Amino acid sequence: MNTNAKELNLNELEQVSGGRWSWKNGIVCMVTCGIIGGECGGILGGLPGALIGGAVGVGLGAGTACM
Repeated sequence: MNTNAKELNLNELEQVSGGRWSWKNGIVCMVTCGIIGGECGGILGGLPGALIGGAVGVGLGAGTACM
């Protein structure tokens, strides 16, 4: 048992975990990752690669925003 540990209240837990989730940050992250994924896919695979890369980028952005 660690006697030096203390329980965190919700405000302290938010600060440790990176802050409060918001729609604005989620949308910005999804758009940014979608653009980057689309560009990378377009370079590697043309139009089909851009479409797939953009969709994967939006998914990754949504997942990142939820963390």
